[in-house]
Amino acid sequence: MQISIKKKETQQLMEKIRVNENQEEIRMQMNYAIVIKKMIIEMKMIRNLEIQMLIEMLILFPNDELFPLLLVLLLILILSNISTDPKEGEGRISGLSNILDIGDGLGDGERKGRDGLG
Repeated sequence: MQISIKKKETQQLMEKIRVNENQEEIRMQMNYAIVIKKMIIEMKMIRNLEIQMLIEMLILFPNDELFPLLLVLLLILILSNISTDPKEGEGRISGLSNILDIGDGLGDGERKGRDGLG
């Protein structure tokens, strides 16, 4: 009799621990999502709207069945938007540095011409 009561108490305690762990994991994911969203929106680190939206979906639904598919779509979007020609059309991203909004956007040839070194 006492063994079954202890077993039930142990099961209840284990269930409470699992619930607390899940709540803590969700809390951490939400904090992570908030930080990333601030980086994306406030600092405007990523200019391409489709890439922003996919990253937000990946952050908000990290345990979803679609996570691998969304990750592949994000990779395809990033790779398809990278252009090595900085003078290419507006719909494309000129080089990888523009995805993360770093650099001055000028190629080596333009830099040399501007500085008078070339």
